[in-house]
Amino acid sequence: YRWLALCLSFQALRLFYEFRLLTMSQDSHWNWTQDIDVSHLYLSNALMSRVAMDVMERPIEEVRLHDLLRTQDTILTAIVGAITNEVRSRGIGGALYVEALSMQLAIHLLRHYASVTFKESSAPGRLSQQQKKYLLEFIDAHLEESIRLDEMADAVGLGVWTFSRKFSESFDCSPHTFVTEQRIERAKRMLYSGTLSIKEIAYHCGFSDQAHLTRVLRSKLGVTPTQLRKTNNLE
Repeated sequence: YRWLALCLSFQALRLFYEFRLLTMSQDSHWNWTQDIDVSHLYLSNALMSRVAMDVMERPIEEVRLHDLLRTQDTILTAIVGAITNEVRSRGIGGALYVEALSMQLAIHLLRHYASVTFKESSAPGRLSQQQKKYLLEFIDAHLEESIRLDEMADAVGLGVWTFSRKFSESFDCSPHTFVTEQRIERAKRMLYSGTLSIKEIAYHCGFSDQAHLTRVLRSKLGVTPTQLRKTNNLE
């Protein structure tokens, strides 16, 4: 993927919107007769790839943006202006607001200023074996923490919507259910080993406290942590 620089220029006395859509590191020469303010907005490869995969619903090989030395677009003007103002004002929820605006901008660019090349995929509805491997490694490494859906999607290079669909096709359950099952499996192994207290085990498995672990085990397995540990010791 190629990065995009959007240059929003304001000319003195009258408001003049002119955009340059440029690939990162491309030479650009400017010649202005009056003072101007210029804003540069960079969209990352990661954002463009996630949005492209969600919009196209297919694995993306490459997004190639069209370099334009001069263009006018009221939608680009509005979005870039809103992002610029938000960065300057730093209002409450600013990061989320800028992210939402950036996604709108990415979709607009994909519709009007980009060419997309797709990957070949033998099983487009499922996660690949490599993606499953990355996902399992990510979950195992962060099981003590609260794992968000967008974090799992990022771990395999997909947008949230595409990831959720592919995950369900691959594991026949929701991501939340799958993570809970991984927590339970780790808790069982740690209870069987008998080296840590139940409170410590709850922490290492990502449960909020011992009571939370007890509720989940009773709901899923029909036993409490203490009962599970005793049963294993008897065996």
